[in-house]
Amino acid sequence: MPRSKKLFKKRKGVGKPVPNSAGSKTPERRDVDVTKDSSSKRKLNKNVSSYDKYKYEDSDVYDIISFKELNSLLGEIASCRKCRGQLSVFATQINGLNAMVNVVCGRCEFSVRKQNSVSLPSKNSDINVRLVYGMRCIGKGEESAKMLCGILNLRSPPSFKRYTKVLTEATKSVCQESMRQAAEDAVEENEGSRDLTCSFDGTWQKRGHCSQNGVITVISAGKVLDISIFSKYCRCPKRLEREHLPTCCANFEGSSGKMETHGVMELYQRSQALYNVRYKFYLGDGDSSAFSTIEELKPYGDECVPVKQECVGHVQKRMGTRLRKLKTAWGKKKLADNLTMGGRGRLTLDAIAKIQIYYGLAIRRNSSNLENMKAAVWSTFFHLLSTDENPSHSMCPKATDEDCWCKYNKAVAKNEPYKHADHLHLPKAVMDEVKDIFRALADPTLLKKCLHGNTQNSNESLNNVIWSILPKRVFVMRNVLELGVYDAVSKFNEGNIARCRILEALGINPGYNCVSTMKRFDEVRMSKAEKAVQEIEKKCRQRKASAKRKLEEAFEAEEDPDKPSYAAGEY
Repeated sequence: MPRSKKLFKKRKGVGKPVPNSAGSKTPERRDVDVTKDSSSKRKLNKNVSSYDKYKYEDSDVYDIISFKELNSLLGEIASCRKCRGQLSVFATQINGLNAMVNVVCGRCEFSVRKQNSVSLPSKNSDINVRLVYGMRCIGKGEESAKMLCGILNLRSPPSFKRYTKVLTEATKSVCQESMRQAAEDAVEENEGSRDLTCSFDGTWQKRGHCSQNGVITVISAGKVLDISIFSKYCRCPKRLEREHLPTCCANFEGSSGKMETHGVMELYQRSQALYNVRYKFYLGDGDSSAFSTIEELKPYGDECVPVKQECVGHVQKRMGTRLRKLKTAWGKKKLADNLTMGGRGRLTLDAIAKIQIYYGLAIRRNSSNLENMKAAVWSTFFHLLSTDENPSHSMCPKATDEDCWCKYNKAVAKNEPYKHADHLHLPKAVMDEVKDIFRALADPTLLKKCLHGNTQNSNESLNNVIWSILPKRVFVMRNVLELGVYDAVSKFNEGNIARCRILEALGINPGYNCVSTMKRFDEVRMSKAEKAVQEIEKKCRQRKASAKRKLEEAFEAEEDPDKPSYAAGEY
């Protein structure tokens, strides 16, 4: 059966970009300003050169060897210096991957014994510490280490419990120094003022309000300044015995949601003692009562009263959330024009996403000017409401404005015709229902908190790093939680060079392979971040997201609730 249409279209934009010729309608491929570096490059660029300070010998590496092959090699080239007998090598396990290598002569009593790994001041072996720390860095534990060693035909790994404490102490010391330096960098970026603008956020290992573990973070100038780590899990036989057991894992009681409020209080109360700074401007997502608690607490007295700011990204999401709720609430009910809320040319998922983007741009492009911001939000509403019969573009930017985005005003200025497309403009019946949402989100009280133009993207990025090291599907106790969080914060602030410093804090020389690998990871991270901020990459992500939304919309429209697409034993 022949194909009804082509399954694949010719790829566009492949190869080198061709410059626009005069009169060409092909849009020019433009990237963002090259002078504006990505956040990762700003943080890591100066640290990459720090790798050069590490000195090592070419032989300062580990290799996996086969004792069978080693014995064969010794039999061909070496002999006992006493009796010229044949030498043989075998290993006896001490602990984990640390083994005693024995070289013995088969004819006389000559023998030499030496460990295959360096002994550390903590009486642990270098190779075992590296194994445990490496597995923790990739979010795996002892069982995964056993599987790895089994597949590689290595000896069984050591018990991870005895190494957790020493690793936590080392990662904590490096993390604290990293946060101290981050505080000084934030003050320097704030032109010497020690009253900082900080974003606060809480993250939990499990979704909902039943997580046993939670982490509260404060970030300024793209780096973490301080953290609070909480765990409700306790193995004590009796609750009353917790006070008498200093090693108890639990350090918090109450609902998981209150961890954020309690953590923010701790962060405020010790900011001056740790760094001699004050968190004056509080950037939050509005999902907790933490700021109201800080207002009552007055950690800095009446001299410095914290000021609430809203994350622009979270405020922007409110538009999409409320529009989706409105669409769901109406369902198949008819509007004033006797049509449903959804459907082609109406409030689809793709249209909601575009309105959300327009609302966010109205806030970001008019930061520091409340009246212009409010006017830009309403100009979006009337622009969407416009039709060929009743255009309403008086509030849109003029064609002479440098940042004019209104194609209607541009067309009028050039005396060209313009047709209001369905995917860019919505019917009046739909916009009448949407108007209340615009009215609430254009409230000056809300927009005033967005004049700064800042977001909590750094907090969300940090949360992703934390839970990649501590997978949410695997519960961990407080000691492992602290180890993972300290490691994540150090990596977030300084890059993978922090892991070399953690090894140094453990008394371990990182070595050639370790240093070169960590440096390569940081270079790749910067390269990916620089690519991600390019305009062409943003457009590609937007097209993929739009195609996904349209697919979801089509599936939702075709799905018959009376005949489910899947049911056990139905077909």
